[in-house]
Amino acid sequence: MTPADGSTSLPDTAHERIRLAEQSAKDEPDQARAVFAALAEGVLVVSASGQIVDVNPSASRILGLTREYLLEQNVFDEPWRMHDEQGNRIAPKEGPIARALQSAAPQGRLLVTSTPDGTEVILVVIGMPLLRSKGEPWVVATLLDVTRERRAEIALAGSERRFRSLIDHAPDPVFVVSDDGEIRLCNQRAADVFGYSADELLGMTIDALVPAGDQVGHAARRNEYQRGATTRPMGVGQSLRARRKDGTEFPIEVGLSPIDTPDGPCVIAIARDLTDRVLAEAAIRADHATNDFLSRMSHELRTPLNSVLGFAQLLAMGALSEDQHDSVNQILAAGRHLLELLNDLLDFERARSGQMSYSITDVDVDDVIVNALSLVQPLATSTAVQIDAASRSRPTFFVRSDRQRLMQVLLNLLSNAIKYNRPNGRVLVNAREVDGRVTIDVVDGGRGIDPGHLQRLFEPFDRLDADREGVPGTGVGLAMSRMLIEGMGGTITVASEVGQGSTFSLHLPIGNRTTPPERKESAATASRKVRRADVLYVEDNEVNIQFVARAFADTDVTLSVSRTGVGGIETSRHTRPDLVLLDLNLPDLPGETVVRMLRTDERTSGIPIIVITADANPDRLRDMLERGADSCITKPIELDLLFEQVNAALALSDATPDPN
Repeated sequence: MTPADGSTSLPDTAHERIRLAEQSAKDEPDQARAVFAALAEGVLVVSASGQIVDVNPSASRILGLTREYLLEQNVFDEPWRMHDEQGNRIAPKEGPIARALQSAAPQGRLLVTSTPDGTEVILVVIGMPLLRSKGEPWVVATLLDVTRERRAEIALAGSERRFRSLIDHAPDPVFVVSDDGEIRLCNQRAADVFGYSADELLGMTIDALVPAGDQVGHAARRNEYQRGATTRPMGVGQSLRARRKDGTEFPIEVGLSPIDTPDGPCVIAIARDLTDRVLAEAAIRADHATNDFLSRMSHELRTPLNSVLGFAQLLAMGALSEDQHDSVNQILAAGRHLLELLNDLLDFERARSGQMSYSITDVDVDDVIVNALSLVQPLATSTAVQIDAASRSRPTFFVRSDRQRLMQVLLNLLSNAIKYNRPNGRVLVNAREVDGRVTIDVVDGGRGIDPGHLQRLFEPFDRLDADREGVPGTGVGLAMSRMLIEGMGGTITVASEVGQGSTFSLHLPIGNRTTPPERKESAATASRKVRRADVLYVEDNEVNIQFVARAFADTDVTLSVSRTGVGGIETSRHTRPDLVLLDLNLPDLPGETVVRMLRTDERTSGIPIIVITADANPDRLRDMLERGADSCITKPIELDLLFEQVNAALALSDATPDPN
């Protein structure tokens, strides 16, 4: 349109727009320079020859180099050293700027360099070709400082690797489970225990690893836990059962701990297979049940055995015909064999279950050998077997062992060497030092053992057909001997040749030489004469009362009887006997209570007490001695031992002043 006044000039707004456009074109180089200077990323402009022709302030800051220095550098030289994250050097021509110049194509690379003060910088460098109107293209290189981010990534990756290594080396199955129950991570142990591959477990719901009937309840408990998730250690909460891929079930306990992950909150679940523990606990319960059964059986069998052996001993003391004497000896032999079997069973079970106690000291080997030989001499004489010990010219050895247990083992080996020998055979005992340990050899010249049977020797109750040959024994001795020797830190070995004999060897830790205790010679048979004494027998079993009464019938002992614990205490207070024989299994009071009350009463504290009991548990007997009993005799009662203990107790009473 033509203006009303007919002029041809443009409106003012159009003129203003033209003016602004012209001004903008004039200002554009200055605006580009301002943007170039303000960029947070470093920028280098590099000519086709590799010369740096422009640098922005951020590039100087990132590289720690001045603009003046950089403008004098060529990227085909080595203006700064570059290496990758593994520490491998990057040559200048391999850098992304040089490669972009060479290829005329964009190039990028992660590289590591250092500023002049030694600060390590991790950069992402991108070289972009810059097309020019004439001449070869230049390159604009962008430097992006990713040091902080990259180190965070490296730390996170290292943390993830450590976490992964931790769970991979865990001895129990480990799961990382999301809020909805999905298994996000697991270790190889989890796959092994549950019978799946690790890939199969990932993505499964954790509820699938419990029995089908428990899955709904398990999901409910899991949801309840997530509402207030806290660390819950192993063994806290309900007992659980897990299900393997093949459908078998097993007991577990689970520890839980909440954890935050990039994918949201999760729970670390550590599951422990309790199968071995449950089996071990069952075995312990079975051991306890076996021990209880054997203890009760021992108590119940010793009571009738006391009558059998006791009255047989009384019969043997009387005037008998030769046939009658032989019959009584058969009764005694059978009863004592049964008692030996009972004792071996109890000792074997205590040793097997680890309840056998040991008193380890420095033991004189020769002293044990001499005593053992004297005890088995009657058996050797009756079978015409000669027994001897090696020459005493050798040094005296001491071993670290329990003297009583060592004697028990040596007696067993000597008895076997005699019983399984040949008529007019020979048994030799010797001790020697081998590799810092003492070896005790028991050598016999008997029939020997078939090599195929050697492994059966130490099996309980396996007598290698000895029963058919009429050789007495229980079949427990060697098994018991091995457990006793091993319990003392030693070993037992055997070498045998059919027709030539056998050598059983005990190998024990060497001990220190000590002053040997004074040896006391004991009489072969205790005197059955007792000085005049008033003896109170506290016992409720009528057969036992009759036996003890018969035992003292031809002596100067005046025997009185109380059938209750309370009665025994009252009688002791009023009559003050010279000796109390006490049964522990009384109808009204435990024997321990009777001992305590007698010892704490001034009127009875000095009266000797001999406990006579069918309870052969060593711990129980030791406890009675600690409570104040002077000695203990286990049923069945051996008359020689009874009279020996009675005489010893009365002698002690005579030597002790009467407090009243």
